[in-house]
Amino acid sequence: MNARKHVKNGVTYLSGLELYCSDQLDLHKIPYEYEKETYVLQERTVVSQPIYKPRKVKGFKVKQLVQISKICLPIRYTPDFIVEKNGVLFIIECKGLETDTFKIKLKLFKKYMHDNDLNCVYMTPSTKTQVRQSIEIIQNHKP
Repeated sequence: MNARKHVKNGVTYLSGLELYCSDQLDLHKIPYEYEKETYVLQERTVVSQPIYKPRKVKGFKVKQLVQISKICLPIRYTPDFIVEKNGVLFIIECKGLETDTFKIKLKLFKKYMHDNDLNCVYMTPSTKTQVRQSIEIIQNHKP
């Protein structure tokens, strides 16, 4: 099931939970950026080995193995909200449903945070209650 988009002040939020998080940040006068920062978790790669995938080929009823591009596009991750407070980044990723793709990107982002020594607090609220808890964590955090 896909989330419904919501527009507020000219910004399109991809789910009701994201909109709620924005409302809560505004209510508590916490400045934030929405989907402004993108992290490259894996650079573009060109592999030397041949890669074959099933593809439709004219004249065949069944998909045939065809050699495809050896270029692997970069893996990027754009968190929903970033709050900066006292030199600490608070990253809020509103997730109603964690897809397999998100789970992999989260693992890669955890490694990115470690490798790049990011001074951040990462939160993935999936309910309105957890969004409010995220706000409390930001408000109560001591550097």
